[in-house]
Parts: sequence; structure tokens; C-alpha cells
Amino acid sequence: HEGTVTLTQRSVYIIPTRRGAGFAGVLVLMLLGDINYILSLGYVLTFLLASMAIMSMLHAVRNMLKLEIRAGRVDPVFAGDIAEFRFHVHNPGELARHGLHLRDADGNDVPFDLPAEQACEVGLTVPTRRRGWLVPGRLTLYTEFPLGLFYAWTYLNFDMRGLVYPKPAETARLPASSAPSGTGAVSVAGDDDFSGLRSY
Repeated sequence: HEGTVTLTQRSVYIIPTRRGAGFAGVLVLMLLGDINYILSLGYVLTFLLASMAIMSMLHAVRNMLKLEIRAGRVDPVFAGDIAEFRFHVHNPGELARHGLHLRDADGNDVPFDLPAEQACEVGLTVPTRRRGWLVPGRLTLYTEFPLGLFYAWTYLNFDMRGLVYPKPAETARLPASSAPSGTGAVSVAGDDDFSGLRSY
């Protein structure tokens, strides 16, 4: 993508987490017990918990809707250093967004929160290994807010890259003189010109 990406209902996906699947299994067992023993209060508790799960699903999707994401810049680094891809995220809504995460394909993850009607800069740090151009690849913006029962996510593909310079060679130290200055010091003409150079 180039420019600003605005999240809509079509671009946000949601599935139950492992906790959510376990919670659904417990609700099924509770419902079977209520039917078997004809427990009126059990029905109330079961459907109350089910409604809470449904509301958490709606809140998970709403936590990401209408967010505006724009790619920032990345400063050049040397190979072996940490590169930081910056992204600008704007929340135009009146509700604060909590528990958001930005992750790349290599598992580098950065969590952040976003107050209502405000913007923030999110920096995704990526370790570098080789020189050349470094691209973040496909990014995942996700959340498990509020109860961790559902995983809502979207994919982001920004046309951005950072330059990784070759790692500088370590500077060699000049060898110390083996003989103290003054009496006993042996000086050979031309040795100082090649001091500190490695043999070819």
C-alpha cells in the first residue's frame, strides 16, 4: 500500500483463540447439564456467559475498525544493528483502543495503546544480518482485547524499505613498543612506516 490505510469491516478478520474454544466447550457442557437436571439458574448463568462472549467478539472487532495506518520512515543502519520501521496510527473515533499489536512475519512484535481521537507513532524493531535493502514484508495488526477469547487481525503491506550498510571493519590498534624509550631502545629505520599493518 501507499498512503493511508483505513480499516473497514471487510479488512478485519476474527477467529476464536484457544481460550475462546475452551470457553465454548465449557458452555456446551454447562448447557447439557442444565438440560439434564432442568436447572433454571443454570440456564441463566450459561446464557449470561454466552452473551458476554458475543459482546467480547464485537468489542474485538470494534477495537480495530476505522483505524488509519500510514507508513513512516526507517533510518539506515549498519549490518548487525537494529532497524526501526516507523508507522503512524490515527484513531479518529471517540473510543480508546487497547491491546493492539503490530507483528512481522519473523515474529518481531510491538504492543501499543491508542487514546481516543489521537495519533501515535509505532516503531517496529527488526534485527539486521546482511547488508542491502531491508523490507518489512507483510505485517499483521491484531488484538485479543478485551477478554482474550477472540483474535481479530488484518494484514498490512506497505511499500517501504530501509538501507543496511556493510558492517565497518574493526580498527586495529597500533602495537606497543617492546623496548622502553631511552637506553636500550633499538630503532630501525623504516619500522614506524609499517607499524600496525598486518602481513599480506
